[in-house]
Amino acid sequence: MKHLITLLAATTAMGPAQTVTEKPSFLELASHENAVLPGCRGDGVHDDTQCLQAWINKRQDGVLNLGTGLYLISAPLTSRGRIMITGPAGSSGLYKQKCRYGIRTNNSTQNVINIYGAGSRIYNICIDNNVDMTGGAAINIQGPANSVIVADSTIYMQYQGIAVSGTGAKGENQNASVFLRDNSIVVAPHKNASAILLGENSNNGNTLDTKIYGNSIICYRKTGNGVILYDSAGAIFERNTQYGCDFGTKIVPSDNQTVDLTYFNNGILGDTNNIADLYVDATTKTSYIHGLQFNGTWASNSPKTSIIIRNSGGAANSILGLHFNGHRSYLNNGANGFDISAGQNITIDASTVCSAGQSTGTGVLLRGNVQNIAVRNSTIGACDANVGGNLATAVSVTSSATDIGILSGNNLSNATVPLQWTPAKGNAVGAIISNNYALDSVAGDLTVGAAITLPANNTVFLKGGGTIQTLNGGWNNRSVNLVVGAAPVTFNSGGNICTRLVAAPFQQVTASYQSHAGCWLLK
Repeated sequence: MKHLITLLAATTAMGPAQTVTEKPSFLELASHENAVLPGCRGDGVHDDTQCLQAWINKRQDGVLNLGTGLYLISAPLTSRGRIMITGPAGSSGLYKQKCRYGIRTNNSTQNVINIYGAGSRIYNICIDNNVDMTGGAAINIQGPANSVIVADSTIYMQYQGIAVSGTGAKGENQNASVFLRDNSIVVAPHKNASAILLGENSNNGNTLDTKIYGNSIICYRKTGNGVILYDSAGAIFERNTQYGCDFGTKIVPSDNQTVDLTYFNNGILGDTNNIADLYVDATTKTSYIHGLQFNGTWASNSPKTSIIIRNSGGAANSILGLHFNGHRSYLNNGANGFDISAGQNITIDASTVCSAGQSTGTGVLLRGNVQNIAVRNSTIGACDANVGGNLATAVSVTSSATDIGILSGNNLSNATVPLQWTPAKGNAVGAIISNNYALDSVAGDLTVGAAITLPANNTVFLKGGGTIQTLNGGWNNRSVNLVVGAAPVTFNSGGNICTRLVAAPFQQVTASYQSHAGCWLLK
């Protein structure tokens, strides 16, 4: 639309009044609150697909203000070049699922807007539907559409809210530096639907440096997914919330896909989700998950498990380096905190895994083939300000791996069983377990028998007299103080005890497992 300005002569040098044509500024366009695009009906009833597409074509390298129209479309809109699309927001609130102004789709499987132009901008628009959405994305940002911004917009009941992806292998049509900020997205009630989807059509981390800040996500009828990552490198998630989905955050690379060097900072991974708040799985033999950082994240109220880490593809080294620092998992009764059955170099530091009430769940499950896991300086049991909270088990280790890792400096006191220690390799596994409250601060007790399994406490009281030939429950270089009760105990060398020793009543015996010899040294 041409903006007509009449310039009145201020001096005789200017002569008579003149008219000039100028290109309207963004602020001028944004101020036209009551406009409907000329040629369009904008009533949400009549089909405006051709009219709206014509305006998008006309405004390439410019600004398109949707005004206060509600434009019904039946086919995808496409911008091949750079464009700024803006509007008056026009939402009716996060839980209303309808737009007052914006774009409404009448096709159940379509993308609403395809963005292929680098540097494009979408601000303050609303997108909803007239039919049940079973496919497509509200905003589809593909291939080399780098440095696109989608901000302050509302998306209702779409199968995919915003999809961002490079196309092809690394170096081919990379998608870099897309910025998704302060959007509100309500996900359609389908199990494969999602609010934000990264890298579905790229390989080898070809969807680069996506920045996702301050977005609010709700899954309608508690079905669908908050965020799904297929192929992504260098993404940053911060201050996002994901509520009421099947999965809050899902990291599931497929063939030749990688999720690499991704950061989740000070946000919600998932809240009140049906299956898991965070689900991580290298799904094929050629999918990889490396170098993920979770700082100050929150996950809560999943009825089953808060965080699940899997490797269903089965390839070695598929999952390397997942680091949780200052994370909180708030558990329902019976739910588990971390269920980790695959991966190496996974660390949980200065974190809280807790229940506000009496729970039958486990804080951290280490099983399968997990290796080199560290749980340090964390509280596993009761939540802050909930002194009555309790877990059945703080940490459970049933891994088949040789190298378990480190368990140190933790408060495990608000669990009925602080540590369930039954690794498949028995005493031969590598581990460092030290300075844990409720293990080192509390003595365990055990009845004497030919073969006994030691609890993980630093000191163990032996009840009754008799002969012991085999001590289980150790790890490489473990040292434990055994306190004999009122009856003498004989340690025989017929099992895994290095040399015979007879201990008098109330004598303390220090037992050290010598991995090179495969037996316990007593003194």
